[in-house]
Amino acid sequence: MKVERVVQLKNNFYDVYFSDQSRLKVHEESLVKYELLPNREIDEETLKEIKTSIEYDRAYIRAIQYISYKIRSKQEIIDNLSEFYSNDVIKKTTDRLEKEGYIDDKHYARSLNNTIFNTTDKGPKHLERKLFEKNIDENIIINEVEYFNEKVDNERIQRITQKELKKYKGSSNHFTMKLKQKLLRDGYTSENFEFIPDDIYFDDTDYFEKEFEKYYNRLKRKHEGFQLKQKVTAALLRRGFSYDQINEKIGGIEDEF
Repeated sequence: MKVERVVQLKNNFYDVYFSDQSRLKVHEESLVKYELLPNREIDEETLKEIKTSIEYDRAYIRAIQYISYKIRSKQEIIDNLSEFYSNDVIKKTTDRLEKEGYIDDKHYARSLNNTIFNTTDKGPKHLERKLFEKNIDENIIINEVEYFNEKVDNERIQRITQKELKKYKGSSNHFTMKLKQKLLRDGYTSENFEFIPDDIYFDDTDYFEKEFEKYYNRLKRKHEGFQLKQKVTAALLRRGFSYDQINEKIGGIEDEF
């Protein structure tokens, strides 16, 4: 059997036609590597070897193209190849990519570390979850989380605090608790709470007045007198307002109870 003709396709691929009417799609690298030129004689054993080798080349080229868009973890590359290639092909491909430096999970982890730190308000535990999802080695994860945590400082937490203050609607007493809950959800730990300002205060008078009117008008339909005072006070205490603030307001409208 011999090569009859070679037809160029898109993206550096070629169709190689053989005298037995079979066809083989190869990348330019494989075409040159195996000298698949017109009139070249190839026996069945050699063709079988070429097909096996070309399968590895295809997987390699696909991985390189996948990596070219952005840095990838080893697991991401494995997942991308698994739809098309056997475990053996994937193993040899990733081994080659690691040897050539295209796969480097330490570099990937540090890059993701910097991206999350510089472009989001997320914390070290968020990074830990992301690295775990990518099947990064446990020791790499530990090192990167520690490095991230070392970078968390007063400036970062202050910035998050100010953002939350701008959109927060509630009592000033509740704000710090809500802020801590927000930080925990975003991947921070109680260790990072040391950077929360001690002197957080804002005027919640307008919000208090709205909440007072809401609960007072709702509860007075079923209660009156001392029981109404108790119900309103309890509701507002749950909203984070102080007893003194509530008592002062009730004292100012005593005749309405």
